[in-house]
Amino acid sequence: MVGVNTKFIVSPKFLVSVAYNAGGFGIGNSSKFAQDFSYINSFKVHNMVLVNAGFRSFMYKRTDIQDGEDLNTKVSVLGPLLGVSVLF
Repeated sequence: MVGVNTKFIVSPKFLVSVAYNAGGFGIGNSSKFAQDFSYINSFKVHNMVLVNAGFRSFMYKRTDIQDGEDLNTKVSVLGPLLGVSVLF
């Protein structure tokens, strides 16, 4: 996959991250096309702990051969995300 990942430090306790990746392109046994987008707000709540909240979207299309016939698959997933990161 090829993509862009940017991070903006808004304040010492707040970080905004935006990332987009695309790939597949039908090369070899890969997907015809795949993409991944995420937007994350990170809040520093302790010296070594971040709370992350945001949105993620993932999609891929691929064709496999099963029993001599094409099996087309398209998956799309999107929604909110929530997590905790520990810094080392």
